Amino acid sequence: MKFSKTDVAKLRPYFELLSGLKASARASLLQHLVSAMRQCGGVYLLERVLSQMLDGKLPSLDCVEVEPQREALQGILDVLSDNRLETEDPNSLLGALHLVTSALAEMPDDNLAVLVSRCTRPDPQMLSSLELLMQCVIENGEMSLSSDDLAPLTGETFQLTEELFRSCGVGLQRNGDVLRTELSVCCKPQPLVLGIAIKGLASLARC
Repeated sequence: MKFSKTDVAKLRPYFELLSGLKASARASLLQHLVSAMRQCGGVYLLERVLSQMLDGKLPSLDCVEVEPQREALQGILDVLSDNRLETEDPNSLLGALHLVTSALAEMPDDNLAVLVSRCTRPDPQMLSSLELLMQCVIENGEMSLSSDDLAPLTGETFQLTEELFRSCGVGLQRNGDVLRTELSVCCKPQPLVLGIAIKGLASLARC
């Protein structure tokens, strides 16, 4: 996956579909998605189920033997069913959720663990801060660390964020109060995968 303004702009409609859901549906999807991320292999199973649905197949969870995994997947299927999202259109909300889940499935378990911790209250601004960092990456720019929007990224939290971004090919360089971003040309998962994951989770967490 490449990473440019054009690539990200093409994906914007998917995130708008997710953020356009009613608040209760977004909260439920985020809750169950984070639960799946906590389970070993949970996002891989979810990606497979959503892929089957996009192919017009009726998903079955009979083969899912781990109860927490089954509960997380069933919760997501229930939300999709309640909101009539069971459609084969790849540009639908189902397609948008599949896009985000596919990105999450490409990430190592350590990265998923960091993202799970960013999705957990009591700090609802965290995903928004990560989203702004990704925007900084897209713009090839820099940001002021004194910005209120980046307030959650301090101390150990910044170190975890730095490790997460570095593992996906994005360097975060601090120079006094200025934060600069730098892309690596060879890294897997690539920056776009991280961007999709963060943007998707942030879209579901939107207040």
